[in-house]
Amino acid sequence: SDLFPSHDNQSIIYDEGCQLDKRVNKPRADCIYGDIDSVKSVVLLGDSHAAQWFPAIDRWAQTRGYRLVVMTKSSCPAANLSLRDVGGFNSSICNQFREAAIKQINILNPVLLIVGSSENHRYVSQDEYLRLPQTNSKMLVLQDTPWPNRDIPTCLTKESKSERCSTSRPEQISYTGFNTFNPIPLLCDKTSCPAVIDGVVAYRDHSHISVAMALKLYDDLANKLDTVVAR
Repeated sequence: SDLFPSHDNQSIIYDEGCQLDKRVNKPRADCIYGDIDSVKSVVLLGDSHAAQWFPAIDRWAQTRGYRLVVMTKSSCPAANLSLRDVGGFNSSICNQFREAAIKQINILNPVLLIVGSSENHRYVSQDEYLRLPQTNSKMLVLQDTPWPNRDIPTCLTKESKSERCSTSRPEQISYTGFNTFNPIPLLCDKTSCPAVIDGVVAYRDHSHISVAMALKLYDDLANKLDTVVAR
């Protein structure tokens, strides 16, 4: 059914090769979305937990008249978190990617830099974002979404009650000195984070919100983006 989307319900940046894989060490120049003819740019930088917001950010960029330059790469957070080499993941390639991205962002000088990282609710200090571009760009940090740590579409097919697939509410991190978008109050009640919200399956797998949920939260994110750009 449409209620429970298939596992490959990912945004178009996956299909179009703009959510870069672990071997790529620099952003692609042709990953342009939003209002592609605009002279004003915004950049989305980070890993899959930044990319999960793409459907909403793309809609916002289209309606507000911004070119959206996508610089997202699997397992490569925007924050300078300590990374370990695991399997096919090589942390030095991620660091090369981030350095190349920062050079490009400095040249672009976008109106807004939107960043996200799979920090899984560990505190990320201001220092970990200080290596980001030294431009006049405003910056918005997308705080992390809940981590169910189990595949939610699979859970929903097995459980008769969707409540059995809910996730406990994560500890809240405060980022001082940053504009932040905090999705936790939108995805969770006081103690738990439901698997289904107003008929929309909230997650596409064990840790990413679904395309439908990103679009459901469009108004909240768009309001935050508008506020940050206007400052």
